[in-house]
Amino acid sequence: MLSRLIFLLALITSIWSCDSSPDQVEDCDDQGYCERFQIDKETGLREGKYELVDPEGKVQEVAFYEGGELNGIRAVFDGNGDTIQVETYENGQFSGPFRLYNTEEDYLRQSGQYIDGAMAGTWYVYHANGQLAEEVSFEDNLEQGPFKEWHPNGQLKAEGFYLDGDNEHGELWLYAENGDLERLMDCTNGVCHSRWRQGDPGPAPQKD
Repeated sequence: MLSRLIFLLALITSIWSCDSSPDQVEDCDDQGYCERFQIDKETGLREGKYELVDPEGKVQEVAFYEGGELNGIRAVFDGNGDTIQVETYENGQFSGPFRLYNTEEDYLRQSGQYIDGAMAGTWYVYHANGQLAEEVSFEDNLEQGPFKEWHPNGQLKAEGFYLDGDNEHGELWLYAENGDLERLMDCTNGVCHSRWRQGDPGPAPQKD
């Protein structure tokens, strides 16, 4: 009987010593904001779910770690629990969808995606009424390529081309809220000059 007891105690001790479950950590500052996360016992790095909680116990941020680096969704919330921002990470850098919200007026403000840590592809900006406000192409964090802007009523406001950032290049077409062409400009690296404006003699130019 005694030998069995000794064997069981040795087995339990062995299981405890081989426990690889992560350590739970809660780190709070002087204002009462607390970070909750897990630390891998072998590597000492963050693993799994991360939370930032305010003094009232409301979650302000949720993220996920792998090997000490952000990996997957990171979401930020306001004091009411409404989502402010949603990001996607891969190996510690931006990669994938991005969303930014206006929680006071309850609408999506901006959406797009990151590739290898940089803004890429088509990004969108929205009016408070849900109408699309801007559509612009990005490459390596810079505006690069065609863009369009819209008035809150849905009428086209501007269309043109960006070069190496917020620099209009080529023809820039500007429209009134009723859809009429207001001005046509020729631009070079962000410097624009009017070619035609509303009130000039002759018919308004037409896009090809």
